[in-house]
Amino acid sequence: MILVVYMNMTEIKTLEMEKLEAISLAERIQRERAEEAEDNRTSMELFVDAVCHEIRNPLNGILNNLEFCRENQSRIDDLIGSVPTTQTQVQALQADSQALLATVRLCVEQLVQSDKFKKGSKRFLPLCSTA
Repeated sequence: MILVVYMNMTEIKTLEMEKLEAISLAERIQRERAEEAEDNRTSMELFVDAVCHEIRNPLNGILNNLEFCRENQSRIDDLIGSVPTTQTQVQALQADSQALLATVRLCVEQLVQSDKFKKGSKRFLPLCSTA
């Protein structure tokens, strides 16, 4: 007795090829998303570094100089003569600078956490390069 089995393998091979293509597509999409996430992280780091350099550091310099003036007020008065409003002005400048620095910090934190920044359609480029 001879038994002959005939099976068309075209459909099975086609399904296997479709599966492999789907896996390949999923891997490519995953790589693209990983690259996009890395680009966004790099862009965020550039932005934060630039803000620190361009805004926060000069504000800290202002605050440090104002603190120096406040601590040395009597010596300054001896050198240039007592000016009644100087101490009040220094205190006002300190308060304003500290408020501005707090606002900048808050803005940066909110921007970094925002969806718009995370989706980042454009890369941030600092105005000056420190390199």
